[in-house]
Amino acid sequence: MGHTTFIVGAGASCEFGLVDGARLRDRIATGLDQYQFTGIWMGREEGWQAKSTLASALRTALSIDDCMHTHQANPLIQQLGKWAIVHEILSQERESCLTLDPQGVNFTAKRLSRGKDGESLLFDTWSSWLVSLFRLLTAECTVDEIPDRMSRVSFIVFNYDRCIEHALVHLLTMKLGGNREAASTIARDVDIVHPYGCLGAPWERAFPFGLEPDRAPYQAMTARIRTFTVTVA
Repeated sequence: MGHTTFIVGAGASCEFGLVDGARLRDRIATGLDQYQFTGIWMGREEGWQAKSTLASALRTALSIDDCMHTHQANPLIQQLGKWAIVHEILSQERESCLTLDPQGVNFTAKRLSRGKDGESLLFDTWSSWLVSLFRLLTAECTVDEIPDRMSRVSFIVFNYDRCIEHALVHLLTMKLGGNREAASTIARDVDIVHPYGCLGAPWERAFPFGLEPDRAPYQAMTARIRTFTVTVA
């Protein structure tokens, strides 16, 4: 088996219950008045103006990244935008069907309001593209051959979330009969590149998958993501 690289585009995480770029934009636009923006210092008038500008501009933008590109000269809008991205991605990771049951044994199927006009849809990890791909990647493979097999694949992921990393650890744990330590080692060795950055590897203690947004280290997490403006600068 040669080396294979998979390109994972924006929207691939929708099968797990995360929203696409347009809905992320809309969720941020409506949530700006409720966010606490911990870790960001701003004056009352300055903050109100920045939030008002961001909320207004978001409604005319293709995405939050596009909006921040338009207002790249405003450092406070850049900070607020990144903070909001982190908050929403963490919230969606927690809502997703990739979360584990209380025993940490199985993924949890969920009904989420993701359909047209808020229709409730069922999301089940076991019906997703990632599980199908994992089964193919590890087919006709002994336990001893799995590390080498997984080292021969790479992912280029155009999303901020850590769905692939999180799922791989658990799928490998199940494949190896419950050996999570070995599974984590194999998953860490898989080359997963996020061109725009991500919230941090979920096996790092400070950045677990689905971390409660109110407990997030926002300064560290926002530093790990790059918007379109930063990437093309």
